Amino acid sequence: MKGLSNHRHYKAAFKILKGRFLLDDIEGLPIWASWSSGDSNLPQSFYEVGGLELAVTDIGAVASRAESVEHTLVLAFGLALRGLAYARETHDESMEYPDMEQSMEQSMGLIDDAEGRILSIIERTV
Repeated sequence: MKGLSNHRHYKAAFKILKGRFLLDDIEGLPIWASWSSGDSNLPQSFYEVGGLELAVTDIGAVASRAESVEHTLVLAFGLALRGLAYARETHDESMEYPDMEQSMEQSMGLIDDAEGRILSIIERTV
């Protein structure tokens, strides 16, 4: 879990977890952001416009209600950041977007926006 992202906000959230170890799923997070999913790869729907927006919104909603930083929430942060980094690294004009036609610039803007929102959520949470 520690190696999912190198962002400083993620590292700060991870440090808060030291000494605590809870692996409970959190209602409201995407199914892939759970320990019970057993899969470290994000579903294809995460990389679709609607799926990405829903994931960021759900993570933000759960984080805003959280009384403390929990392992499962940090897992969601890390998997989302890793997925966005993957999307940025592997992006090319041949990628398909089922929801809409987009240029590479628009697609990168969506990725950057989602990453910024996740980092902002982490910063508010820790």
